[in-house]
Amino acid sequence: MFAELHNGNNSTGFSSHNGGHSRIQEQQYSVFSSNEKLRELLNNIPDMVMMLNSNQEAVYGNTHMREFIDQGEETKFTGRKIGDIFNCVNAKLSPGGCGSSPKCSQCGAFHALADAKKNLKATYEYTLNRQGKEENVFQVWTMPLFINGELFIKFIMRDIGEIKQKQMLETVFLRDLAQLTEVLMSKLEHAKQNPYSRESLFEEVYFLSNEIHDLIQSQQDLLAAEDDRLKTELSDINSYCELQNIIRDMKPTLQKNDKNIVVREDSDKVFFQCDKRLLKRVIRHMLSNAIEATPPGENIHAECVRKEDNVLFKIHNNTFIPEDVQKQLFKRSFSTKGEGRGMGTYSMRLFAEKYLNGEVSCSSSQKNGTTFVVSLPFIKI
Repeated sequence: MFAELHNGNNSTGFSSHNGGHSRIQEQQYSVFSSNEKLRELLNNIPDMVMMLNSNQEAVYGNTHMREFIDQGEETKFTGRKIGDIFNCVNAKLSPGGCGSSPKCSQCGAFHALADAKKNLKATYEYTLNRQGKEENVFQVWTMPLFINGELFIKFIMRDIGEIKQKQMLETVFLRDLAQLTEVLMSKLEHAKQNPYSRESLFEEVYFLSNEIHDLIQSQQDLLAAEDDRLKTELSDINSYCELQNIIRDMKPTLQKNDKNIVVREDSDKVFFQCDKRLLKRVIRHMLSNAIEATPPGENIHAECVRKEDNVLFKIHNNTFIPEDVQKQLFKRSFSTKGEGRGMGTYSMRLFAEKYLNGEVSCSSSQKNGTTFVVSLPFIKI
């Protein structure tokens, strides 16, 4: 198809005796730029497409690819590799640029292009990290194409970040639900075998049932928030009482992990309006992070204060978060806890900033430990 489209008046030879390297790249670019049918074919592909030469240097990109890298129609890609064009952080680790860094050996795009040079079709998952931007996850396909005897590589890229995100959410939810259900079933089995212990187990079973219900509701809220379907409902709230109630509900978790939460006695009792359900989600995530980070026997400190036109909830623990981790804490796909974990910090910011019109921040140092703060607008009752 590509060879047929190119045959005709725009036919151009690519041998080295036609001129220097830059002239060859110009000729390769013209193969696509001067052929209207070929451009239309590439632009009608719903995915991002880049055509590369045998040196893996980009020659031409379709409309979707240009939109992704914010380049105009007349911009030429000649002489640059994929990672350099995308501003990949790993391409900057070595003077040779894209493909020369040790980390490039783990890159899906790198392997896909290498297979194409071997005259093989390939597909890989490709994670792109760009300076100052969210991590992107793509599925990439490569295939060799010969046009008038010249090797080109067709590089197709599709954003699968949303798919991976939903898979992660599902994995986390099902794992946590299975764990809670397993514990609940164990308690019920114990009560079945020991009738006289049923009354003492009631509180534990009630807590586990509430945890399962809250987990399901939290999953529904997060999915709705991601899809812009989440509805908020304002309620009258006493900041101090609400904080105490949330901590009380987490008492079994604290006892299980030998942790204790101390609420500052001089905390402000602020009466304001907020969505109680989402506020609870945010504070629970803040407390859960502190519980995981705090060694057994140590205290976690909580407080709520009125500051000008804002209500602040602060959760502090003595553990230090390394600076490189701090920079990525609120990214959707980032986790220090292994695959399929660490969604709490992302969801607390999503709920607080997108739906409660607030702001979530984190400060951490070796001297002062770590403090998470959610600042919410003071809406008078």
